[in-house]
Amino acid sequence: SQLSSPIFRSQYAIPIALIFVTMPIRANLQFLFFLIPLIVSPFFALAQDDQLMIFGTVKDDQIDIALRYFAAEKERWGDDVPWIVTGHSLGGALATEVSIQYLGMKAYMFNVSPFYPGDSMVNDTNRTVINERGEALRQFRKFYASPAADTFIVNCRPEASSLTKHKIRRLSDCITWIAAYDDPRAHQIVQRYEIRKPPVECGPVDKVHPGAGSRSPSRACISRVAMTRRAMTLQIDPDLSVTLQALAKVMKQASDDWWIIGSAAVALHLFDQGLGGDPGTVADVDVITSRRDLDTLYGALPLTDTPEDGKPMFLSERFGRWSEPLFSVEFMTGPKLRVGNEWRLVQPQSRKAIALGKITLYVPERQELVAILHDFGREKDLRRAASIAE
Repeated sequence: SQLSSPIFRSQYAIPIALIFVTMPIRANLQFLFFLIPLIVSPFFALAQDDQLMIFGTVKDDQIDIALRYFAAEKERWGDDVPWIVTGHSLGGALATEVSIQYLGMKAYMFNVSPFYPGDSMVNDTNRTVINERGEALRQFRKFYASPAADTFIVNCRPEASSLTKHKIRRLSDCITWIAAYDDPRAHQIVQRYEIRKPPVECGPVDKVHPGAGSRSPSRACISRVAMTRRAMTLQIDPDLSVTLQALAKVMKQASDDWWIIGSAAVALHLFDQGLGGDPGTVADVDVITSRRDLDTLYGALPLTDTPEDGKPMFLSERFGRWSEPLFSVEFMTGPKLRVGNEWRLVQPQSRKAIALGKITLYVPERQELVAILHDFGREKDLRRAASIAE
């Protein structure tokens, strides 16, 4: 779908195609090949008919077309039956946009592209995403937030290349095979189209599916099939994501460095590493900032200076709680940790930038965050440290 824009019907279609035909396809180059149409197509289009013409993934024209077509079909057929939209890759991004515009609309996306401009939180409870672990677009999801949805990560072909994992046919075969253990209709599809078992499941290549209601493979055989239900792609809770976006917005004008620490920082490290660890319950977002930046925040936000009860081991030079976001944000300057009879300054020396969608957040580097959590010493802090330790 990313190659379907009008540019590939122009005079430049042949040389672009030759790039794919003549260059050797190797594992370390496949991702580069995947990027070529996204990078070169607008530049080839510039000279066409002496006009500035940009199509496809670089412009929102495909989204506009999808919305117009859906509106036309909805008007044609009415609302006598429920409407469901679905899509793969770029089609998944288009399905996302339709679901954002029509509240209550159910949407199912596969190996979904994160390139869409809509508000990812609108209608999020009606979206389901299934992605193959390690597929090509995963790299982009580190920098562009995928739509908020119930998300399943399926590891069907651990040894396949990222481009092979991106293909919809392979993914659909895999999830149909899995569903056939519970659903007779899925088993009928497996039989009719002679779908083979996914490579990750134990047994011979030509294994016959035993059918719905049969005993599923033992845990040892499917231990690498990871289907993890998440509120948002990659461990970031939707409400926490909204809070972090609000935090990034107010910290844009910060004069000095600032850091997120504690459980929210652990969640961001897990997101950045693409891991499935548990950050534990995130009750609030702890932020270390400078005194002058906190003074500025007091002038811009309705902050209160009363620390939360039950934390006698922490002390700050100045404190401010922002209660408007979905998660409370606690700003601290010069925070100190009680160790025995002494107060020890907690001041990160490292700073790691983590992209969450279009925003950038800052946390201590992983090793320093682990050390800080160990200094805190509570059982929940030690569990969090273990979740991001190598």
